[in-house]
Amino acid sequence: MSAIRALQSLGLIAMAEGMVLQQNGYVPECVGVATEAADFTCRNFVPKLGVDEDVATGSIQVPLNAYWTAKLGKTAGEPLTCLQASRRGGFVRSRAAEGGSVYVGGRAALSLRGQLPVR
Repeated sequence: MSAIRALQSLGLIAMAEGMVLQQNGYVPECVGVATEAADFTCRNFVPKLGVDEDVATGSIQVPLNAYWTAKLGKTAGEPLTCLQASRRGGFVRSRAAEGGSVYVGGRAALSLRGQLPVR
């Protein structure tokens, strides 16, 4: 992580076509429950914003959808599946929609529950 923090850029996105199951002995926890294939694998590091590694929130999928749709020769609107290989990780699906929007979906884990008063 120190090498990524030392970069002049805001962060780093590592990507590969298909499903990468192991990286230098590191296997993301989500691979143990893999039930689907992936069009591509990614990891997203943004330590300068206080996020050592995005745990598969889906936020990076919007810009990656256009890139991988073109790279894989798919048509706009065709769904893509990504293995976001962080420690918690997960499979994230995305699909381009009309008007430049991208739909993103997948399984979610509840990490906070509460109420916010609106005044």
